[in-house]
Amino acid sequence: MSCCGGKRREWRMDVTAKNQENQPVRLIENEGVIFEYAGPAALSVRGAITGRPYRFRSAGDRQAVDFRDAPAFKAIPGLKRLQ
Repeated sequence: MSCCGGKRREWRMDVTAKNQENQPVRLIENEGVIFEYAGPAALSVRGAITGRPYRFRSAGDRQAVDFRDAPAFKAIPGLKRLQ
């Protein structure tokens, strides 16, 4: 039996590359919105949409907040959106 000369492997790589080219651009879900805390003590907040816990340990602490949770963070006293 003779080898196919690597044609099958080339074909698979070609199909994979073409499939990747046709994929729509996806939003990066973990892109964060930066908030800075200015309160006197530590603050723990759970994201309204993601349920993710966020912990601001002291004044000046900065956290990247999921963009889906960011609108609710604007209403929290002591938190300031930086970006």
